[in-house]
Amino acid sequence: MHGDGTAYGHRYDVANGPRCVDCHQAIYARDAENPVQHNIHRDLLSCQVCHSAPYKSCYSCHVGKDAEGLAYFKTEPSEMGFKIGLNPLRSERRPEKYVVVRHIPVDPGLFSYYLDGGLAGFDSVPTWKMATPHTVQRNTPQNESCDSCHGNRELFLQEADIRGKYKRANRDVVVPDSMIPPKMGQ
Repeated sequence: MHGDGTAYGHRYDVANGPRCVDCHQAIYARDAENPVQHNIHRDLLSCQVCHSAPYKSCYSCHVGKDAEGLAYFKTEPSEMGFKIGLNPLRSERRPEKYVVVRHIPVDPGLFSYYLDGGLAGFDSVPTWKMATPHTVQRNTPQNESCDSCHGNRELFLQEADIRGKYKRANRDVVVPDSMIPPKMGQ
């Protein structure tokens, strides 16, 4: 949808993919006219960290069988939430250290119905993916004040948030305790 006709390895590699700066250039200028938060957090946080609302994360998509033995896809219940993780795709184009992440429904047993070991490399890619949700809002719970984010451990993807079978795959997006910003003045 946002491509240029070239095949890329990842949707965030598309050279002409939309970015917040395309329409909000003034916010990216370092000057006294900008809110101090934009000057401080530029290139440290993706815009969605401060300006997105909760969205759905899904878990454990796999093939099941109905009472007649017919295959169908099923998932565990999805949940609404909001998590900030480490950027697994840091680059010159996406330099932010912290990004919004969401869980995708992939599961180690996703293809087991069809093939044993179908996802042998499951742990090599995070199941908590960088997200650019379309729930962008000017005012969100995490940008009400500095301490709405700073010291708010619930916002950050931590080891305890990850289910056992997903822990190894997500080791590079989990925010270690030492990287969760403390409350202001602490």
